[in-house]
Amino acid sequence: MAQVPEQSAKAWANFVYRYQSECICATGVNPVAVNKWLFNNEFPEDACLKCFIACINKRLDLINPDGSINYEKNIQIIKYIPGTNPEITNNCTRETINITDVCEKSFKYSYCVQAALIQGAKN
Repeated sequence: MAQVPEQSAKAWANFVYRYQSECICATGVNPVAVNKWLFNNEFPEDACLKCFIACINKRLDLINPDGSINYEKNIQIIKYIPGTNPEITNNCTRETINITDVCEKSFKYSYCVQAALIQGAKN
């Protein structure tokens, strides 16, 4: 399975770690699934993992209270994650705009970003 570039994964993990324990407790997700999501690009159909990602996104203000993607905050955070760029943010925001379930939206958005990072690393 293709991997997200290590620098990108570590940079994102540094943001996640601030709220990881809180969101694990809030969602009941298996911590092993969290690490596989962060570092192995694994996206199982797991409601707890989806809601864990949503919890992280909410705590980082990457999701607005109405459930929409906080585009401005996402643009700010990508400055700290190697390999990301506004085009990825634009594409993934567009790709998930019609998803109303916040957990599903967060999951699909994260998948979209990781897929773009992997593709970018290949080019």
